Amino acid sequence: MKKTLILVVLMLFVASPAFALITGSKHDLSAAGGVYTGGVSQASCQYCHTPHHAVSASAPLWNKTLTTTSFTLYGGGTTASNSTVSQPGDNSLTCLTCHDGTLNVGDVVTGTSDTIVLATVLTGGQMDSGADGYIGTDLADTHPVGVVYDSAKVGSLAGLNSTTAAAGSSDFTIGGKNWRIYAGDDGTGTVQCGSCHDPHNTTTGEEPFLKDTKNTICSDCHSAK
Repeated sequence: MKKTLILVVLMLFVASPAFALITGSKHDLSAAGGVYTGGVSQASCQYCHTPHHAVSASAPLWNKTLTTTSFTLYGGGTTASNSTVSQPGDNSLTCLTCHDGTLNVGDVVTGTSDTIVLATVLTGGQMDSGADGYIGTDLADTHPVGVVYDSAKVGSLAGLNSTTAAAGSSDFTIGGKNWRIYAGDDGTGTVQCGSCHDPHNTTTGEEPFLKDTKNTICSDCHSAK
């Protein structure tokens, strides 16, 4: 009975849409993914997630140690509208764990760590500065994360139409797409990497892992009221 239950759980897990979208994508660090070499110890999901002994983070069952880097902030800590920009929260740090280039992307908390390799992208296990996905620790030239989404303070931001969301975040709809603001709602919640990016999304025209196309993703939020 126990073996049957385990098999059923594994089948459901493998068949899940999220798993299917990771497999073979740039986020599939396993050897079976065919993108990188060196990733031999884990299934593709376990390089980011684990069912047991996970790291305390906002991402589900996170399997990587969050980076402790102090990032250079957009505008030195404020935007043109004097909105305060804070250090990235968990829903950005989970992405930056790999994309800031400071940690080995194959390191996991539960399981066996690997040194993932891809020429000019991951030559020493860490993401190289010349890689397309490299963000680094200087966020001054990157859309601010850790900034409050406040449609009342910044006139060009669309008001939020909140819907039911996971604890600690607010989902809302603009342009028929679902977006997310973390640790609050309009006027209190912050924009994080996960507001615009979805690591499981490989829909044609919406890469690199964006929640909408490159042509419309800015105007979804930055539209006139």
